[in-house]
Amino acid sequence: MRDLMVFGMVCMLLPMALRHGYAAYLLWGWTAQLVPTIYVYGFMESFRFNFVFAIIAIGMLLLGRVSDKGTYKPTPTMVLLIAFFAHMSVCAALAFEPNPINYTIWENFAKSFTFVMLMPLFVSGRLRLHGMLLMIALGLGFHGTVEGLKVIASGGGHHPEGLLANILSDNNHFAVGMAVSLPIHYYLYQYSEKKLARLGFLTALILTAVTILGTNSRGGFLSMAVVGLWMVMTSRYKFRGLFWVAVAAAAIYNFAPASWVERVDTIQTAGSDGSFMGRVAAWKVSSAIAIGNPVFGGGLHAVQQWWIVQIYENAPSLLGMIEVPPLLYAAAAHSIYFEVLGDTGFVGLFLFLGLLINGLATRVQVVRLTRRHGTQMLWARDMADLLAVALAAYMVGGAAVSLAYFETIFVILMLLELVKQEVLSTAPAVAARTEHRIATVGG
Repeated sequence: MRDLMVFGMVCMLLPMALRHGYAAYLLWGWTAQLVPTIYVYGFMESFRFNFVFAIIAIGMLLLGRVSDKGTYKPTPTMVLLIAFFAHMSVCAALAFEPNPINYTIWENFAKSFTFVMLMPLFVSGRLRLHGMLLMIALGLGFHGTVEGLKVIASGGGHHPEGLLANILSDNNHFAVGMAVSLPIHYYLYQYSEKKLARLGFLTALILTAVTILGTNSRGGFLSMAVVGLWMVMTSRYKFRGLFWVAVAAAAIYNFAPASWVERVDTIQTAGSDGSFMGRVAAWKVSSAIAIGNPVFGGGLHAVQQWWIVQIYENAPSLLGMIEVPPLLYAAAAHSIYFEVLGDTGFVGLFLFLGLLINGLATRVQVVRLTRRHGTQMLWARDMADLLAVALAAYMVGGAAVSLAYFETIFVILMLLELVKQEVLSTAPAVAARTEHRIATVGG
């Protein structure tokens, strides 16, 4: 029955995609965020949702069927993205062998890179930027809403474990990914005109927070804390942000299960936590790989190959002063920073950090640009602010999870750039209207 419903949904969406290039692009991104195949079990399980809409979107672009098509500009975001992907590709080509997952990781990121690099051609104007946030909320945010309902229905007994066969398949990865979606929900709650839509996004925000608590993830908790702190410190609506943070803190204090409280308490005693020290051991191996191969690293997810771990476990590393128990098996890098370091060397890490820092700097640029134009560009400031919140949540929570190639983050980085470009292109018109009104009043 579920497969038939999904089949009917695809039959309705295909004509929309074939009529409008931007709609096809949104559906391409939405199916990547949602991963519909994890919700079907019959004949639709093998249907390549993402591939179909990607082909339609690219075909519409090549046929000139994309209205109001944007243009490429040599922005820092563009340059850094291209440089990072190019370097990553060389690292994958020169990877230690055998490494059966090296090419799989590269292929998945290449698809994400293609989607992100085509964004400036499909997304222009406030409405389409808003549509991109809707795409993330209805895709990535859908999982948080569904899992939050399960946690509540089970009285806290359900523990979300992540999405099968996906980069968010681990509960810690899933928690950080859900924290990234929280600011998106909040922006849509602020800027949706219909009360029902506003209520829906607020509900999704609350349920997603419940989902993060249900994962018992410390990284998810830290990411969520960053979102709350940022909203209080930088929002134009500080009292509103403080109110919601206070409500959330009170709810957590009164309703969070004891197992979650105990789990979060271990943050204070990380040095004696076996799970955390296992992460440190993986960080040591990743940094040892980079020291031995500073330009190209060991290839994508090299630290997950046991034979590579055995070679580098006792090699010089950046954390050689820390005593950790020996690894008994290959494990994930457990940090976006050490993941990129081990995979692509110091050059790759430099480019990756450059991307993240440039994203935060773009937010600052948007805030400065919008200050000159009163309330007419506040939407752009708020959008840039909350995209930067999502980025900051990822940067903090990602310090302990292997989520470096998470597509949503690269989408957010490009969206920040497009918000800035929209402000730059719109600001002269806004200034002209303002000057005209002043002259009219003066006359």
